[in-house]
Amino acid sequence: MRTNSRLLCLRSSACQQGWLNAAAAFHRPGETNENHLSYWGHGVTAGSRRRHPSQRPGRTNPGSNRFKSSTNQLLVYNSSDKLIQTVATGGQGGVRGNAGGIAVGRNRLAVVNFGSQSVSIFECKKDGFRLKQIIPTASKPVSVAFGIDHLYILGTTKVESHQVFDFGVSTSSDGIAGLVVADGSPAQVGVVEDQLIITEKRNAIETVNLNSDDAVSGVATRFQAIPQNVNAPFGMVTRGNDAYVTIAHADEISLVERIE
Repeated sequence: MRTNSRLLCLRSSACQQGWLNAAAAFHRPGETNENHLSYWGHGVTAGSRRRHPSQRPGRTNPGSNRFKSSTNQLLVYNSSDKLIQTVATGGQGGVRGNAGGIAVGRNRLAVVNFGSQSVSIFECKKDGFRLKQIIPTASKPVSVAFGIDHLYILGTTKVESHQVFDFGVSTSSDGIAGLVVADGSPAQVGVVEDQLIITEKRNAIETVNLNSDDAVSGVATRFQAIPQNVNAPFGMVTRGNDAYVTIAHADEISLVERIE
């Protein structure tokens, strides 16, 4: 049964400090653009409750993706914040003003390559991460999120779904939808049950439905109840049926709440 969503607003003093926190990613104005990811063991999906049954929490490990305009790199740290691996993604970086540029699902890690319009897929082996695939995207990617058996890619103008198999991620999308604003200002994508939650910094928080196969279906829909003072929706974290969205230019966090 398809459910609906509503938007609530929460006060947050953290937003006044200029920090844009979302799940396991952050960006602070004026700093070198890097997205950081904390994940458990080999298989927790960052920012998503839709976890594969095989996923189990274990030791926390931080990772980082450095988005350079020429050569994109994945930086892997241990729990003591020591750099233990640097791996080229096989693509180009250059993205700015985004969140969730890396995501973990099962024993895979996805990284956006903005400059070369692709997403790199890594596998976690005993000796570290290995590049397995490079997935072409419909528009330049800024954010990724794993569901149970899909990878969702948010680009500058579109969001798309790619099925995940035991052997890898499908290079062809099985669903695609245009964004509401679609002016190159998207920030992050998250998964909440049978919907995607998307932020665009041009004052848009929107949803895209997923079909029974968890593929993108239909069109993006803007929340009609978005407050006038909400300015630059940015990063998010999903918990259960809810998504918490940070508002960059207001001391608020918007709660996207699922209702039956």
